[in-house]
Amino acid sequence: MCGLAGWCFTDYCSLTHEQRKTMLLLSGMGADKRGGESWGTLTVDNNGQHEISKGLGPLVAADFNKLAEAPMGYAHSRLPTKGALTVQNQHPFIYEHIIGAHNGVITNSSALDRLFGDKNVDSEHIFERIANGDDLSKLEGYGVIEFYDRRYPKDMYLCNMGNGDLALFELYDPTNEYIEGYFWTSNKDDGELALAAGGVKYFKAFTLTEGRVYNFKMHTGELFYLPDKELKISRSYSSYGNYRGPSYGGYSAEESYWNSHYGSTSSSNTSKDDNDKVVKELLAEYPSLAEQMLTEEWDKEDDNDDIPSIDEANKMMSDSRAWELYKKKTGLDKLLTGGSQNEADKKSCALHEEVDLVESMNEMPKDDYMSEDIDFREVREKASGK
Repeated sequence: MCGLAGWCFTDYCSLTHEQRKTMLLLSGMGADKRGGESWGTLTVDNNGQHEISKGLGPLVAADFNKLAEAPMGYAHSRLPTKGALTVQNQHPFIYEHIIGAHNGVITNSSALDRLFGDKNVDSEHIFERIANGDDLSKLEGYGVIEFYDRRYPKDMYLCNMGNGDLALFELYDPTNEYIEGYFWTSNKDDGELALAAGGVKYFKAFTLTEGRVYNFKMHTGELFYLPDKELKISRSYSSYGNYRGPSYGGYSAEESYWNSHYGSTSSSNTSKDDNDKVVKELLAEYPSLAEQMLTEEWDKEDDNDDIPSIDEANKMMSDSRAWELYKKKTGLDKLLTGGSQNEADKKSCALHEEVDLVESMNEMPKDDYMSEDIDFREVREKASGK
């Protein structure tokens, strides 16, 4: 199981570098909850030149200043299923003109190895088949892919091949018809939190139609799907069931990651003071998030239109309910005290309707930003054709 994040900002995007950096960093933290063992990124500059970076450890170790400078790119955080934990085995993978990353599992990789040659990582079969112009009918499993085609250097592609996790957000300016960009994360709650932290007020959330390949254009904000291209794999759960990573000593590799980073899932070994210290350090490093949290609490609790400064916010921080709000919203209250990831996710989902950061900051009808399906959604016309 892995985590994905990606973006495609247009020439009309009004977000500052700091806003983009904060948004991408928070999305990286979300991806690390699903992966966290190694990371990889692909960025594309305004001239269509791409660059790949990889490393061991969590995605938050990447250079987010550099990522925020790129108008288009994607990131991947890996939890190994097949293949050793090495930089070489980290996504994205390059096959001819295709550079791609995958969140999911190819369950029949051994059979595919016999057909097409051995691969270190099961996901490699996907991108080799795409590069060869083949369909994915011989592949079994599930997941989402993000990929780049070097023949079209200012385009990016997304596809839910089947039963994959991904939320796609369209960022827009309500005062005109301009699209500011697109942003995606493996988990919708993580994406909304990242957008809130980055100060994005207006967006719509979509789901992807399975098998459909979505094509993003860097500068214009045009979104197309490829009518003559479908990438769908056969669903096969077999022995994987609800797959949560390979098992080691009676618990999953995913649990092993959380145990090593946040303590045992069976007992609490972190004090409340330690919890608060971790969260305070996080918000202190990213003041825009701290200010957003405190501003929301200030408005809700005191009904006061005055927004506290960062200095005032820092003084208030230790006593503010914003700490508890943030920990509950992100699940850190459970994770940092030894709770399981599933428990944290349930807690976060339960609080999602009760305390919704995005709803509180968006001045728009609820229907405008609730999830929609772009199954038969008309793609945006080219500006020259309007």
